[in-house]
Amino acid sequence: MASSTSRSDIDEDRFYFGKITSNEADEILMKEGGEEGTFLIRESCSSLGNYVLSFISDGQPIHILIQKYKGDGFSLVVLNEALLFSGLDSLVAYYSQHPVGPSSTTLCHPCPGNPFPADVCLHGSSNLLHRSTSQGKLELLIKTTCHPV
Repeated sequence: MASSTSRSDIDEDRFYFGKITSNEADEILMKEGGEEGTFLIRESCSSLGNYVLSFISDGQPIHILIQKYKGDGFSLVVLNEALLFSGLDSLVAYYSQHPVGPSSTTLCHPCPGNPFPADVCLHGSSNLLHRSTSQGKLELLIKTTCHPV
């Protein structure tokens, strides 16, 4: 059984698994204990350039596409929800405090993996927010404050 994970563990952003299949993600989630809220982020194998949030909800693995928005933001593809995040790290931070889509599950047990690539993070010196500022993309700066789009 996986041990309890603190908020600082989630802040380390080491739950990225690159390009793995949903079956491989299922195996990792279950190997890490299969507890409610166990999660990882991976590259989508079927939707190039996008990512997938894989997590346990009600004892079952769930996979939700994370769509890359115009190359500069990320949004979960779920019913009636269109929040835009400037980095995968900020998306995970949000869903560690709020339920994911229609479920009541929050992300609380990260599967140990790798850090995110710098170009998909809000925090860091070469992230989307810094690039948007230097390129004068004010529309993106306004949209990435986690307001509905």
